[in-house]
Amino acid sequence: MAFESLERVFNQLEKQVNWQKHHQFRQVLQHWSGVVGAAVSSHTRPYSIQRGTLNIATANSVWAQNLLFERLRILQKLNQILSVPLTDIRFSAGYWRGETNGETNLNGKSDDNHRSWNHPSELPITLDSLPQASHPPQDANGVFQQWATRRRHQMKALPLCPQCEAPSPLGELDRWGVCCFCVTKKW
Repeated sequence: MAFESLERVFNQLEKQVNWQKHHQFRQVLQHWSGVVGAAVSSHTRPYSIQRGTLNIATANSVWAQNLLFERLRILQKLNQILSVPLTDIRFSAGYWRGETNGETNLNGKSDDNHRSWNHPSELPITLDSLPQASHPPQDANGVFQQWATRRRHQMKALPLCPQCEAPSPLGELDRWGVCCFCVTKKW
């Protein structure tokens, strides 16, 4: 039995009917940045092809809305490159965070800790540092007590607002210099 190169094995697999959609998606991933440009590519991520429709995750709904207007131009450029043409493109901000758990975007950079994707009031959650219950709560009161204990533990680690001295998420202090309650009083 002779050994075949890995590239040749993949090429043979891609010729099978079941592998056509994987090949098409791989082509999209390979050419996405070149088709839409670096700025758009850093805020978008192809995540699937279903029935000829390419689904793109966007960093937020503004990107989804703006790219909707460019949909036909992007589709036309992609279909010039792809071996099997696409019929449509859909943009959604809903899959951006769900798909990025520790994964990297097309540029190879991790998106989980990028400040622009996180709300300023978002609290960092590290499950290792939170107190663990010895047994699961049996009723609603127990669930609430467990939540309250974890919340108090999270608040201890937060910096204080310089105005009201309440524990505040770092994103709020970075963005406004005070907590969200104090900033609304200014407005």
